[in-house]
This record gives sequence, C-alpha cells and structure tokens, in this order.
Amino acid sequence: MTRGKIRIAGIPLVAAGMASIFVVTTPDVLINRDGSILAINLGQGTVVMSPRRGKKFERDMWRRRLAVNGAPHWPGAGIGYGGRIGCDPSGCIVRFGANPVALVADPATAVEDSGRADHVILLTRLPRWMCGSDKVLVSTFSIWRDGAHAIRLTPLVRS
Repeated sequence: MTRGKIRIAGIPLVAAGMASIFVVTTPDVLINRDGSILAINLGQGTVVMSPRRGKKFERDMWRRRLAVNGAPHWPGAGIGYGGRIGCDPSGCIVRFGANPVALVADPATAVEDSGRADHVILLTRLPRWMCGSDKVLVSTFSIWRDGAHAIRLTPLVRS
C-alpha cells in the first residue's frame, strides 16, 4: 500500500475522533484528589461547588474544563436550586432525577442521611456498613487510595 492510500484510509478515523467531541457528557459529581472540593453538575450549564475555601487555582481549572462562567457554592443550610439540593451543617442531599445522593460530612447523622438516599458519598471517616455498603459510591478511603473521582448518576440521553 502506498503512503497516499494509507492517508486516505485514515480519514474516517480522524473524522470519528473529531465527532466524538459531540457525544462527551460531563459527569454529575466530581471529587478532587483529596476530597476537599466537590462539584455538582445540575445540568443546563449549572454547576455548584462545595463551600470549602482554598484551592482557587483548582476551582478555576474545573470551571474552565466544565465550560461554566461561575460555579457558586451550594447552600450551607436550607434548600436551593429548585429543591435539588438540601443542606444542613452535617451534609447535603442532592437529587439527580429520581436518584437522591447523600453527601455525608458528619458521622453523627450518617445513618439518618443515608436512609434518605439511594447513594452515599462519604466525606468523613466512617465504616461503609453504617450507611449500607451497597449504597456507598465513594468513601474517604477510596479517595485516599484512588484519588479523584468522576461519577455519573443520570442516564446518557441518546437522540
């Protein structure tokens, strides 16, 4: 095969690679490598981040990668974003369609919060069994062991 034929044969592969940009979707939850920053993708260009301070550079990089101008902090207490996020000082419940997810930050309320959710993300050191091992998506141990996490909870929409 000549070099010209090989190049022509590669055109469909290059086109497929370029078209893949249109099928990539953003994860629903992003957790950084040490668990200090979380981003929640509420869809339609709305992203909220954990209210912890610091790591401005990393937060700015996430905003750029997620293609959002601003990513405000989720509410420290109360309900926000059309009832999709409800928080108190011990954690939050976030709704992704019919899938509520508990972000557990306080061991004292872990059992209560996990009882209200289909999935749990542990942001405090706590045994998985206290929240129902099958419900726990990410724990502090998995963050320590594996680093950053990207979680998809909503089904991919195919047109």
